[in-house]
Amino acid sequence: MNKMSAYRGKTTAEIIELNPPPISTETFNRYVERISGLFKFAISKRKYALRYNPFSGRGLDDSKTKKREPFTVEELTKIFGAAEHAQRKHKSTYAYWLPIMGLFAGARPNELCQRHLSDFEVTDGVRYINIRDEEDFQRVKNNNVCRQVPVHEKLIEVGLIRYVERLRDQGQQRLLPMLKFYEKDGDAKKPSDWFGQFGKRCGIMETHTKAFHSFRHTFISSLLNDGVPELSIAQIVGMRDGRLRQTSTGT
Repeated sequence: MNKMSAYRGKTTAEIIELNPPPISTETFNRYVERISGLFKFAISKRKYALRYNPFSGRGLDDSKTKKREPFTVEELTKIFGAAEHAQRKHKSTYAYWLPIMGLFAGARPNELCQRHLSDFEVTDGVRYINIRDEEDFQRVKNNNVCRQVPVHEKLIEVGLIRYVERLRDQGQQRLLPMLKFYEKDGDAKKPSDWFGQFGKRCGIMETHTKAFHSFRHTFISSLLNDGVPELSIAQIVGMRDGRLRQTSTGT
């Protein structure tokens, strides 16, 4: 109401009479998701005595909005073949680890940015990343996304576990301690802004459909193309299996 001069000083009823254009479906869903997160937090606190989240599942169908698309092999070659990545000369540690983790773990940007070293565990010889919201400033999209993601052998090969152990030896608690938490966009704000510029330097100009989130779509599409059952993929990426093909097309 305060952003546009035509609405200032008017009541809600008066603004409705002006028949203003609605916000986009994407913006609406973002607002609903944040309010739902607030209720989810309140429900987890016994003192508020809440048992119901009225905003859960209230998002609108956004099939008409531009979807994030998977990267092509050519685009991945440009990203990981760029000198600053191949030679590990990024100015920030997250600039090296987040793209390759996104590609081989299929997690959402904020899920990767919020990881604590305690989230890296081993059970029966299998290394995995615990996607959860048990530490400070950790958030998950909904209850369904809490999961254990196996650490891909390529991530082990490039030194992710060695990096985690080095941080533990230094007394660190977070995987990417240099990241700052933003109330609006979480921990991924700065990395997402960085990747937008990095992608342009790599010659990837489809900024509306190709973004950091595209690593997740690439991961899903690759598994689908390899014949991995959709239910198995959904469990790894924290998504209902019925949405997989809607989310990832192409490649």
